[in-house]
Amino acid sequence: MTNIAMKVSFHEGSTWNRKHNATEVGRAKGNWNKDGHINPELFQDNVILIDKSLRQFFEETFSEAIADFNEQNKTKHPDRVTTVSEYYQKYKSHAKESIIQLGDHEEYQLLVEAIGKEQAQEIHKQFLKSVVEYWQKENPNLKIFGAYIHFDELKEGTPHLHLDYLPVSTSDRGLKVRVSRDGALSKYTRMKSFKRDRDGNLMRDESGNTIETETYAGRKWLQWEQETRLSLEQIAAEIKLKDEQKQKIQLEIIPHEPTSKKHDEKWQWEQKALDYYLANPEPPEVMKRPRKKDYLSGLTKETAFVFSQEEREKIYQQKVNEYKKSKSELTLWKKGKAISESKNYGYAQQLEEQAEHDRQAIVQQQKQLQADRQAVAQQQQQIQAERQRNERNAEHNRQYQKALKEKEQQMNRQIQEQARQIAQQMFEQRMQTDLDALALKQHEADLWGVLEQYLPEQQQQPEQPTGRPERQKGIYHE
Repeated sequence: MTNIAMKVSFHEGSTWNRKHNATEVGRAKGNWNKDGHINPELFQDNVILIDKSLRQFFEETFSEAIADFNEQNKTKHPDRVTTVSEYYQKYKSHAKESIIQLGDHEEYQLLVEAIGKEQAQEIHKQFLKSVVEYWQKENPNLKIFGAYIHFDELKEGTPHLHLDYLPVSTSDRGLKVRVSRDGALSKYTRMKSFKRDRDGNLMRDESGNTIETETYAGRKWLQWEQETRLSLEQIAAEIKLKDEQKQKIQLEIIPHEPTSKKHDEKWQWEQKALDYYLANPEPPEVMKRPRKKDYLSGLTKETAFVFSQEEREKIYQQKVNEYKKSKSELTLWKKGKAISESKNYGYAQQLEEQAEHDRQAIVQQQKQLQADRQAVAQQQQQIQAERQRNERNAEHNRQYQKALKEKEQQMNRQIQEQARQIAQQMFEQRMQTDLDALALKQHEADLWGVLEQYLPEQQQQPEQPTGRPERQKGIYHE
């Protein structure tokens, strides 16, 4: 069984061409096929799902709304009256194109080798048709006027979908149906931050209030792209394979990893391109695209003596990164050359001045950052000293509480000992008192015994007294 790991590619562009997407002649002979990456013999494999001209799409979508708008404004605001043709000329540039594909060329070739060309195409068709169905359901305001699946760009490419659409929204005021990217994504919320000048200071309006601005990462469009990318990966993960296909292949969808690279503004990227071209007058050499099959099978000199499949995969990935880097350098060089050779070379000079200003601003920011770091370090030292002082005070309090507790325990022991001694003394005194009383009683009993010997019998008491007898007259005299 062949395990094929693939990523879902989702690219957003601002240019589209119906002749390139839909017609055989346009694809084979257009300027976009100078390198011959399109094979005319494979044109019949392409699938056209939706195909409308943009002008026709404008007519179907906006004609009724424009007619109602003109009816409302022809008397009071005749200058606002427009036509579908005028509206088309004004907003046709707002049309967008998304290119979506599953895996790259090498992974598609592995799929073809494992299950055959026909079944491999069926898997890609299943995925790309599901994407169109998802789009129409989840993005009703991003209206599709063209959807084309291409199987004829397999020289270095893979089957992919061209999705041409126009962002449309509805409104209760003015034109009821209009072109609006912001309105089409109304369910998303912009993320705001505070606007700063080139020196990093907060900008304020005339009233002294800070000025809010939209963050790059918080734009509605980027939020939509992120959500759509996750949904496309979910669709790819739900591809249904036939039983015979399950025995031969296993598909694994690799999730997209967002880049941590900081976004460059357009003028920054153009300045980078110009600097690269001026430093490298000759175009950089683009290395040949590495073939995954050759690297994994050990047919290259880099992997010929590497027998671990994991190591071969790592080497292949390094070569792919080098290939992508060489292509990006060539793109950068071409852009720099175009700027340098443009008639408006003053624009390049302006970019240079802008870049110099920004470099100085960056230096100032770095200095400010260094000062802030020192201030933070001092605050941390103060906090550390305060923490140590608090720890010492806490330890002193613990020692004091411990000594106080020991003193209290000692006093309790002394009190208990004194109480015990007093109780012992009281017990001994009570015992002595009882002994004295008993001795006195015995003495009295002995005394009565002596008296009985000398008294006449008739004067004797009939019973032995239990206590001290009372004195009786005439019985005895002192």
